[in-house]
Amino acid sequence: MACRDFGGSWRGRPQGKSLEAVAQGTVGNAFMSITSLHRMAWPLVFMGLWVALVLQVGLAWWASRRSAPGWQAHAREWGRSWWRELQWAYRVLLWWQPFRAQAIPDGWPAEAETQCDKTGVVLVHGYLCNRGFWTPWMQRLASEGRPFVALTLDPPWAPIEAHAPALDAAVQKLQSLTGRAPLIVAHSMGGLVFRAWARAVGPQWGRCVGGVVTLATPHQGTWLARWSLTPNGRQMRPDSPWLADLAHSESGSIPVPVDAWLTVCDAVVFPAQAAVWPGASTHILRAEGHVSMAFAPEVWSQVRARLDALDKSPPAVVFSRRLAGGSQG
Repeated sequence: MACRDFGGSWRGRPQGKSLEAVAQGTVGNAFMSITSLHRMAWPLVFMGLWVALVLQVGLAWWASRRSAPGWQAHAREWGRSWWRELQWAYRVLLWWQPFRAQAIPDGWPAEAETQCDKTGVVLVHGYLCNRGFWTPWMQRLASEGRPFVALTLDPPWAPIEAHAPALDAAVQKLQSLTGRAPLIVAHSMGGLVFRAWARAVGPQWGRCVGGVVTLATPHQGTWLARWSLTPNGRQMRPDSPWLADLAHSESGSIPVPVDAWLTVCDAVVFPAQAAVWPGASTHILRAEGHVSMAFAPEVWSQVRARLDALDKSPPAVVFSRRLAGGSQG
């Protein structure tokens, strides 16, 4: 029953309106409320990412302050890296990964039966990411007609070595399509996935890939992983037994060209020298963040040079043995 207020009007169904009109008005109001909340949420998300990056940069600076002079960044470099990281993080974390991860399919020759003479590329993302991270890379490789596989490592919190079969399947797929050993490009934890795969395959892994490029990979762990509770996060702690065992298994020289890129302004993998892979060629960037460095022009230029050299080399592939549970992402 509607009740009368002091003004004498009735609280209840407005006079002269049908129940259908009232219902439509209620649904419309609800939709407008949801839309308003949606519009309010985006600024909060943007601000949250802004604050998170500020805190990460501050923590990385504090942890790196005792590093050798060559491994320290100036305040201006930290500021520039934070700004670049913010721009790329918005695209990667708020658009490409959640909404565009499957927008660009893996690149194959026009005819599945036709073998492509270009060296293929396997793209391996990092911790809690997906193949959407590589959107600009996939666009560029596709425009060049170069075969590639961009993995999504699933489940994202699984132990690092659990993703080795997926990488193995991608390597073999590109080998069969091109007759060439592919180039591996791995960001962050993805570089450790590659090393876990190489250990599982055995000494012949150097004949299965043409080269490796790691970008901001915590080859020696990272301080930030001290607060991680996931299995793969704990494996990336600086004092991790898993990392120690991995390094112990890699006796001898690296059999293929390996480039380890890092940035002294990394707010995820720090201190910066933790991204050094003993035996690999080390390339140091400045004023780039953990995400933004993957899209630095210097990185693509070096990868492009590696691919050109591999394209000119004669095909010679030894297929890696099939690892249990292999699947493509």
